[in-house]
Amino acid sequence: ITSRSFSYYDHPRFAALDADTVGAVLRLWRYGSQRSDDSSAIQELMRRVSAALEDCDRIPVWLDRSAHERIRLVGGNCAAVEANFLVGLMEGGAELFPKIGARALSRLWSDFAARGTTDVSDYVSDYLLVPISRLLGGADPGDGARARLSREIEKREETASPQTAAFLILAASNHPDLGTGRWSWVELLARNQRHDGGWDAEPLFWVNGFGGTPEWFRSRTVTTAFCYEAL
Repeated sequence: ITSRSFSYYDHPRFAALDADTVGAVLRLWRYGSQRSDDSSAIQELMRRVSAALEDCDRIPVWLDRSAHERIRLVGGNCAAVEANFLVGLMEGGAELFPKIGARALSRLWSDFAARGTTDVSDYVSDYLLVPISRLLGGADPGDGARARLSREIEKREETASPQTAAFLILAASNHPDLGTGRWSWVELLARNQRHDGGWDAEPLFWVNGFGGTPEWFRSRTVTTAFCYEAL
């Protein structure tokens, strides 16, 4: 991904920087060998990100303005993408968080307290509960956002989806006022596990399908990874 300047698309015609990829790179950075050439690439990446987001209180899906207008599947803004980016920034770019993350996080918490998962456009809405709960370790979200997270988790208590059950386990585990003991999500995962140890693929986020029509990305590997992380 460094070789294509951290662009989401592996094609020179669509070289564009997106917030989701930046968040993932920052989270993964701490697990790498952190060679000097990689460090230089990360520093250059963060200069680009800082320039794109200076004085912003919202993290757009596409950080390059030209891409924001040209490449749009289902929306230019997505609460889950913002949360993914902010988790990465907290974990891998903490020194820049006060400058480009603090205002965005405060606004994201306010929106989440008011509207829950309705601002998710690029992912399945349940997914937001995972990164938003990971942000609880940062700035105080306030009672309204914590209460909203509790309600969003509890109203999905009877889910029949293994992937959603995994999201709920992860979110409840990150919430200081919740536990997973009284829910049957682990039993749901066990009942739906395949004979080979994995789980069936479930929709996660939108991608360009045949002819450019948006379609859901789904992967047994990714769904299985979420289930094992939850367990």
